[in-house]
Amino acid sequence: MKHIAIAFVFQLLSFSAVAGNIANVFSEGIFGVKWGSNKYQVMEAIPGGKIGDEFGIVTYTIKDGRTLFGIERRKNNYAKFNFDSNDRLVGATIEFPDSTEIYGALLTKINTTFGQNFQPVPNSLGAAVVKWPEEEGITLLLSYISGMFNSGSVLFSIGYRLQPANVSKDELGFK
Repeated sequence: MKHIAIAFVFQLLSFSAVAGNIANVFSEGIFGVKWGSNKYQVMEAIPGGKIGDEFGIVTYTIKDGRTLFGIERRKNNYAKFNFDSNDRLVGATIEFPDSTEIYGALLTKINTTFGQNFQPVPNSLGAAVVKWPEEEGITLLLSYISGMFNSGSVLFSIGYRLQPANVSKDELGFK
């Protein structure tokens, strides 16, 4: 048993990634849509979703079962695109089938691809959330939120920090 634990630790320590890999993979956008696109551009590129509003944030949600990171997703899993107050695409959250095994497999794949330099994100929900360091404005998060009756949510999120919008105080109502 001791040998298995040591082998596991060495495997975790052997994960390597090239610095800047997050930016190399996600700097242009996601699913063929560029960061900063408006909701109509996203709807045109990825039709069939629904516009929503969550806590004042405009979202566009599609059912999407494509395989990501080598992990098969269900046809009813979603991908949700988030927009800032200027209608610019700034993030996406992708749902995976809910299980601790999927979370572990996804964490291992992300570590192998982007490095094991994540940090836990404290929260009051009791969720397991880890975050990789920002690269060129791009941040990755992986969350496991446990639910009742062995259900939960495994979510992979990508955020993009756009330059602040160019607005005047007049446009904001501070004449």
